[in-house]
Amino acid sequence: MKYAKRNQFTVNLAHTPKQTLQGIASWNVVPHDKNWRADKAVDGNTNQTYLPTCAIAAYANGYKLVWWKVWLNRKFNIAYLEIYLRSGFSNRAAGFSTYTYEDKDFVPSTGDTGRFVYNHDPMSGCPDSIQNITVNKIAQGVAFFNKRPDGFTSNCSDVDVKRTSVERCEVKVMGCDQDRYHSGCTEACSPKCKDSHCDAFNGSCIYGCSDPNAVSLYCIVCDDGKFALNGKCEQCGNCQKDTACDKGTGRCLFGCKDNWTGDLCKGVYLIYD
Repeated sequence: MKYAKRNQFTVNLAHTPKQTLQGIASWNVVPHDKNWRADKAVDGNTNQTYLPTCAIAAYANGYKLVWWKVWLNRKFNIAYLEIYLRSGFSNRAAGFSTYTYEDKDFVPSTGDTGRFVYNHDPMSGCPDSIQNITVNKIAQGVAFFNKRPDGFTSNCSDVDVKRTSVERCEVKVMGCDQDRYHSGCTEACSPKCKDSHCDAFNGSCIYGCSDPNAVSLYCIVCDDGKFALNGKCEQCGNCQKDTACDKGTGRCLFGCKDNWTGDLCKGVYLIYD
């Protein structure tokens, strides 16, 4: 789930005062100190040791589910999350899950209806104290939840197998308006994409096409006898009985003509006497 730093986005959708972007944070636990509230995780301060700028909850007793979520100003094209856990206590986050959601009243749970983004494997060691988690979804909310179910185990050192907590010093939600993409949000999604929604990183039409006859992630329309390849229409291969190929994959529906081979029926094989 790591995201390449070279494509670093510039807009924090959860806290960018100059663009009047401020997420509303909440949780289902009480703060360990009255000043370490849920909203401290979206105050723009990434300091992982100065506790007054962190959201730190009291330990949840027993096997209780704990969650923290942030509701954004509006729907956005969320590219990825930057998560800053409390320094020295990342073991308490072992096994956490991340979801996006579009209902303000959404309550995270192990059987929720949100859209899954990421789950930390508790048997893979402790979570990194700073994480980049790819999202690449249109959404208005981001949620984290964690639980210590009966039988929970982890090879992360010093994990309490019965209790967990919320300890996040900052959660940055990086991305663009829902119809834009690219690290600087400088590019508009193509109108060929359904609802002008596209991949946050490369602009491809991952949500489908406006034209029902269009194919591929580039949403191009090819004539009969051609198929979409790398954003262009290419000629079908040597299909059996001169039939057309699949416009999305280029594969011949009834196989290749004699002496032709390959997925696209463009490879020649030789017959020796």
